Amino acid sequence: MITADKQQKRKVIPKKVVEILAKNGNKVSEEQAKLILDLMCDFGKLWLIQVKNQGSITKEPRVKTPRRLFKQPII
Repeated sequence: MITADKQQKRKVIPKKVVEILAKNGNKVSEEQAKLILDLMCDFGKLWLIQVKNQGSITKEPRVKTPRRLFKQPII
């Protein structure tokens, strides 16, 4: 969640969320709308991490070590 020291600029404000949800028949307070925005932001960050990792949990290196580095020199 976003704390007071880490404020981010967002294009959607809680007041707009309240209006959008009210059009669809859902009544929420501005505090609840702020929590909804925080949750959506967190989901967005998680989604970006997943896309960067291409869906894997552990990040594998993109460049693999060439096999010739492990070969023993012929004497």
